[in-house]
Amino acid sequence: MLSNKKYGNVYEILLTAGKYVYACLISEKNFGIFNYISKNKISDVNILLHKGFKMYSACDEMNIDNNTWKYIGNIDLESEGITFPDLAIYLAWNVSHSYQNSQVMSNGNIKGVSFDTYDTLVKSGRIYGFFAKPSTFEMWLSMFFEDYPEGVLDFRIMSERMKEYKNRQ
Repeated sequence: MLSNKKYGNVYEILLTAGKYVYACLISEKNFGIFNYISKNKISDVNILLHKGFKMYSACDEMNIDNNTWKYIGNIDLESEGITFPDLAIYLAWNVSHSYQNSQVMSNGNIKGVSFDTYDTLVKSGRIYGFFAKPSTFEMWLSMFFEDYPEGVLDFRIMSERMKEYKNRQ
């Protein structure tokens, strides 16, 4: 890990329309995204910590390496009891397949869970996603973060938003 990356570091991410979200690096390539989106910046990580995480995702860390995402502070993950949770592997375009398999990503490995556990994870927005490019992650956050997880649970809504986004480009 490079010296400018440390687990527990919190980064400011500027999205389209001038809105900000904040991500905490929990483990290698794994982030918790705080339940905050606004045109107003926050510089106190304690405010974000109080709001909690809205979602979790995996993403390449190059925007930390090149300082595109602004470092704003650090959270002691151990003292706060923060770990990266199991996340449901959910395909909005094939919901029945997703539920039949009832699989989660757990510590970098795929494992099966009960239907009820899987359903609880999906409905609470604990859905796995990996973004190889931080710019794709930022685009995805711009489209789906505000009403997450509702916008990603319905393939029709996902498709419409993706078309709208492409048309604006």
